[in-house]
Amino acid sequence: MSTILIQNLKKYYGKVLASSIKELEIKDGEFFTLLGPSGCGKTTTLRMLAGLISPDEGRILIDDKDITNFPPEKRNLTMVFQNFALFPHMNVFDNVAFGLRMRHMPEREIQIRVKEMLKMLRIEELSDRRIEQISGGQQQRVGVARAIAPHPSVVLFDEPLSNLDAKLREEVRYELKELQKKVNITAVYVTHDQAEAMTLSDRIAIMQSGIIIQIGNPKEVYFTPVNAFVASFVGGTNFIEGEIEKEISQDRVLFRSIDGLLIEARKGMVSNYDSKVLLVRPEAVELKKANENGIKGTIESKLYLGGSLEYRIRIGKNSTLKTFSSSVNDVGDVNSNVTVFIKDAVVIKS
Repeated sequence: MSTILIQNLKKYYGKVLASSIKELEIKDGEFFTLLGPSGCGKTTTLRMLAGLISPDEGRILIDDKDITNFPPEKRNLTMVFQNFALFPHMNVFDNVAFGLRMRHMPEREIQIRVKEMLKMLRIEELSDRRIEQISGGQQQRVGVARAIAPHPSVVLFDEPLSNLDAKLREEVRYELKELQKKVNITAVYVTHDQAEAMTLSDRIAIMQSGIIIQIGNPKEVYFTPVNAFVASFVGGTNFIEGEIEKEISQDRVLFRSIDGLLIEARKGMVSNYDSKVLLVRPEAVELKKANENGIKGTIESKLYLGGSLEYRIRIGKNSTLKTFSSSVNDVGDVNSNVTVFIKDAVVIKS
């Protein structure tokens, strides 16, 4: 395991600032994810860590050693690519053994290490198969096995699951998390998929326009996002415009929507009474049939999703809420009146 320290790192493409990180520490043994939309700088940052591109400013340290100008092969890290980057002319065993042979490890040790990796990834029966003879999910496991076989200090993951179908992505991401803890490595993971980030990460850095907007564990960035961009990138969102009417306690406020609704909420990461937005996650909205105490609402749309129903509820001229309910808890059809209970809300910056 290793600690990574990034200081004043910048990369320009022409006049465009692709990545700018003032200071970032990735802890020993941590699964750290860079999350954000295409073009936000996350892959550029990862490639500077890997040594595949050079920063224009700043430095990168691993275990207090400045590796900023080290070539990739001198950094004691490996990378798992989006397109797997396996050698089609080699079988599975030789693909996994490739990095070990490049390090001139004795062949007997290579045999032991590769078999250990294949067993750990549950692909030992594929040892003699060529790459085109195995599935995409199996190819990804081979790529991971090849990356961890040399026992690197850091493994970098560049959107490694994006070429897999949805069901397989879900299966492999759980395996990745389990494997990372088992082999005790520091992992830096790049993705635009919030489900991957939330499932895998010890901490997440959300990036926008080359800079990190917020860093926190999955619970922190989900329940207390710093602004609307972060909120929308890490889960389903309902935004209600309005302003803080008054503080109830140190961390709770009364929020007045532009339709005049008063909603008690957490203060979040705002520090004054300027115009704000209220974030309400869909799962924090509870619906009941009309004529109960609560916020009055009207069902605008209703979608059947099998085990659940998706509702869009109008709670004022300018505000709607999306929420989900079990299919056995149907509260009404379109245009029906309902009562809305908001179980959790937080004030955030727009």
